[in-house]
Amino acid sequence: MRATPNEEELFSKILEKSIYEKARDKMKQGKKKDEEEAGESKTHDYLRPILKKLKLQDVAVFDPETAISVKNEALRSLKERLLTRAEIIQRRLDQEQKNLEEAYTNLKRKGENYGSEQQA
Repeated sequence: MRATPNEEELFSKILEKSIYEKARDKMKQGKKKDEEEAGESKTHDYLRPILKKLKLQDVAVFDPETAISVKNEALRSLKERLLTRAEIIQRRLDQEQKNLEEAYTNLKRKGENYGSEQQA
């Protein structure tokens, strides 16, 4: 009797094992995918858009004049992005200050009305 296990028990063990194996395989695939994405992010070239704009993406070694022009373009692009961000921040700051002033005047107005009602 012990030599021949029950067919249902045997089937359930095989089924459970296959489910667990599938889960392990999915985890391994997920880890591989994460590692590949991490590898791609490490190899990101920040100068690629600038080189593409200057039509220099195929050049392996630059002469000093070309390198300076690439540097200047990168700095110009950085300056533009920083100025754009500064404008956005300044607009938000101005809007918040305006909202604060409006809230202060409303509070002051309510306080004056409340004070005059209480005195009367």
